[in-house]
Amino acid sequence: MLIAGCGDNIEVPPGDGSINETEYVSVRNEPQHRHRFENEWVRMYDVLLPPKHVTLYHAHIQDTIYVTIHGSRLKSKSLVGFSMPIALPIPSGMVHLTEHKKAPSVHQVTNSGDGVARLVGVELKKEATEFVRKPVVGHGLKLKDTYAKVRVYELNLAPGESTGRIESGFTGLIISLTKASVSSESENMAPTIESFEPASWEWFDEASQMGFRNVGSSPFEAVLYELP
Repeated sequence: MLIAGCGDNIEVPPGDGSINETEYVSVRNEPQHRHRFENEWVRMYDVLLPPKHVTLYHAHIQDTIYVTIHGSRLKSKSLVGFSMPIALPIPSGMVHLTEHKKAPSVHQVTNSGDGVARLVGVELKKEATEFVRKPVVGHGLKLKDTYAKVRVYELNLAPGESTGRIESGFTGLIISLTKASVSSESENMAPTIESFEPASWEWFDEASQMGFRNVGSSPFEAVLYELP
């Protein structure tokens, strides 16, 4: 992997700006980084890059966790941070955290592939705190990574399968990688059925004593982000 550094000591303030006479926008204002949801915990955006598309130069200053919905070959050119001058394959389903808060980035991204690239970025707005709960446990759930600000799980349910009741509870997001019909089940509420599409999502605030069942005819694949 070829990565080059550029402008690492430059402070990046919030909002739009310019560096060495090159203008850039906040990621919030980059047209292909489409805003989807925001609360006190997170801000989520959906990145959609057609083949050969080149984004505006844009700035990231919040720690962000990404999941690739539809992979392609991407490269980046940076005014601040690291460049990726050779297009590399970004596979579907890949999850990675970039700590933009301590290492801001101002870059331009090119989709060098022949297909659409789609990613969902989730900015983690709160400062890191210790997890007070044990990791979420359920059928089809697998803890993949634990960071200071988020735990990352894979969720895979075949048709008819259920996680069973998640006793510990959690606050966070589920982002779907596939098309599926899923029932959210709780002992205190009637089941609700959600029709998920790739990149669709659902926020859960202090969810407890609940579970998920795949009531459709195709596998449900998703990532779950648990926040402290």
